Amino acid sequence: MQKPSDERLIAYLDGELAEGERAEIALWLERDEALRERAAELTESAALLRSALDEVLREPVPERLIAAARGETTGTVTDLAAARATRARRFGDRRWWIGLAAAASIFGILKRVTESIPGRGMVVVLSDFLVDREALIKGLEMLCQRKHDILAFHVLDDDEVTFPFSGTTRFEGMEELPNLLCDPRALRDGYLEALEEYLVEVRRGCTRLGIDYALVRTGDYLDAVLSKFLHHRMAVRASAKMGSHGGKSS
Repeated sequence: MQKPSDERLIAYLDGELAEGERAEIALWLERDEALRERAAELTESAALLRSALDEVLREPVPERLIAAARGETTGTVTDLAAARATRARRFGDRRWWIGLAAAASIFGILKRVTESIPGRGMVVVLSDFLVDREALIKGLEMLCQRKHDILAFHVLDDDEVTFPFSGTTRFEGMEELPNLLCDPRALRDGYLEALEEYLVEVRRGCTRLGIDYALVRTGDYLDAVLSKFLHHRMAVRASAKMGSHGGKSS
């Protein structure tokens, strides 16, 4: 058996493995000091995460959410299909406005978030970030100007990252974009190159603003993602603190 990964180690610690697998990992832990230390770190991270979210999880569920779960409508209901049909009639088959609408949307959303938080706080953004990048960075910059601590989780499907498709495939357009029927093998190299350029641009934009950024794939174990992210975040904070103290002593 290979040395357990963080994902399997977390599953072991959470009691999610079958008896045979548990016995194998227990044997590894008995023989491998580094693995025992890693298990202790993961346990500490899980406890830290639980303590950080405990207050939020104990908050009462809003009445509006309970009413929605029961099927009770307490406010205005928007028919998205009708709204899209109206928009299509207004703009016809023209596509030039799609990018502009998407940019205005992400910027407007982040602007509303910025204005809705009166004091400094922690803002966690979970998104595929498939939006206008300039508008995205400007919106995140507004949050940074309010001194918020921002965590950005960039969520992408495994297929979006690896593009494993072969044979004639029909890709469905997002929003009002048309569908595309093609041989994906002819697109793969160009797609992966464009994706990497896009990921680098988003990551650099977040880094420039001092935002903690993590790329998350839908196939990843959530526990492992959060543990790795928290350890990286704590290491960066500790390094910055040591550098600050070193600067003062000199």
